[in-house]
Amino acid sequence: MKRSWLVLALLLTTWSLQAQKSKGYELKFKVKGVSDTTVYLANYIGEKLYYADTAQANKRGEFAFSGKKELPTGKYAVVTPGPKYFELFIQEQRFEMETDTSDFVKHMKVKNSPNNQFLYDYIHFIIERKIENEKLNQSLAQYASDPDKSAEITGRMVQINEEVMEYQRKAVKENPELIAAKSLRLSMPVKVPDPPVREDGKVDSLFQYRYYVNHFFDHADLSDPAMTRLPEFQRKLDEFFNKSIIQIPDTINKYGDWLLAEVKDTPELFKYVLQFITYNFETSQIMGMDAVFLHMAENYYQTGKAFWADSTMMAKIDERVERIKPTMIGNVAPPLTLADTSQETWVNLHETPQRYTILYFYDPDCGHCKKKTPTLVEKFKEHKSKGIQVFAVSGDSDEGWLKFIQEKGLNEEGIFNVAAPQEVYGNSKFATELIVQGKTDYKSLNYRTQYDVFTTPKIFLLDEDKKIVAKQVGIEQVFDIISDIERRRKKS
Repeated sequence: MKRSWLVLALLLTTWSLQAQKSKGYELKFKVKGVSDTTVYLANYIGEKLYYADTAQANKRGEFAFSGKKELPTGKYAVVTPGPKYFELFIQEQRFEMETDTSDFVKHMKVKNSPNNQFLYDYIHFIIERKIENEKLNQSLAQYASDPDKSAEITGRMVQINEEVMEYQRKAVKENPELIAAKSLRLSMPVKVPDPPVREDGKVDSLFQYRYYVNHFFDHADLSDPAMTRLPEFQRKLDEFFNKSIIQIPDTINKYGDWLLAEVKDTPELFKYVLQFITYNFETSQIMGMDAVFLHMAENYYQTGKAFWADSTMMAKIDERVERIKPTMIGNVAPPLTLADTSQETWVNLHETPQRYTILYFYDPDCGHCKKKTPTLVEKFKEHKSKGIQVFAVSGDSDEGWLKFIQEKGLNEEGIFNVAAPQEVYGNSKFATELIVQGKTDYKSLNYRTQYDVFTTPKIFLLDEDKKIVAKQVGIEQVFDIISDIERRRKKS
């Protein structure tokens, strides 16, 4: 009886030691050409690499990364002096790799890592096919005048492409749990079927586009947080939101909401996707895309769904929402009543008469404004017969402002020159008196916030109802937009 207890105790001790050994990670490397130097392990977040660990290589190029806590699954890179680096996957937490700086891929040997064996087997296969394809391209040029030979060469090139696709399909199917296979699968296009023929014999011309968009993420594991550590997933998001779907805010918001609903039960992925969409369209150079940022801010951040957003982040988001919301395209322009050059007559933007208003914010001391304003005036004179006026708002109302108007031609008929009186700045009592007297209002005096004017020049195009038609456009572009609207008016 005592012996059986002893055996059980030994077994328990062995299991305990094995459990302790299995914790953490230990990645061993030997890289010929690396000696007595520091090397780095870097992890991908999206398409960017961040340092995750360091190690010291000995004279034989041997080094190891180790730690007590397992590394998150994803794509990584070992960075050596140069800098040179080779990529690898971490899912297994203990393995060995050996290579040579003269050619990391060619000399790569892998031990105890199915993921990295998968990766380098695939790379070697692709390189072989690429070399063959390059030779075939050379032969194709050589036999361009021989139809039979050209057809034979082209046939082999098609066959190579089919071999690559078959290799990908087979490799992914046989290794569904490997992160390396999931990474490869992300780069494989979804096969789009031919459109069905309707009873009238016609086909739906949009069928394939809708199928492509609706199945775009079929090859992404939207339940795996490791997607955030694959650059291929970042590229997938970029291709979808910036190239595949129609670039209008309503469409982007629709598909953004759909994708966020798909990943909502995977917090790390939900955070990643929401941050990507929000930042991507907040910084977009395409006019009107701030409406996507506004949608994400109001529906996810301000509702508490962005669980990681602390008070500092929320204060910034709330401030940004407050600044851009009044000037969304389609909104009526915020009130704007300012004094003309006499500083006695107050001009109300909403009471100016023309079909189109170019709302032009500038500062007389702004170098870019000095350069661009004469162009605005010349273009205005050329196009003003279309029913255009300019409402030019200066950031200063001193003598420099009056000089700027004269020098840059802003005294042209049809241009309203306005600014807040200089006494307003830093004098809240004076500003309050103006508001009480009914000459202006708080929003007008606070126009920099209402119109989000923190760099100049800044342009808005308003229609006859003073609705915002375009914003943050160049001088040439705003007149092109007017011409395009006019053409469409005549056609209709």
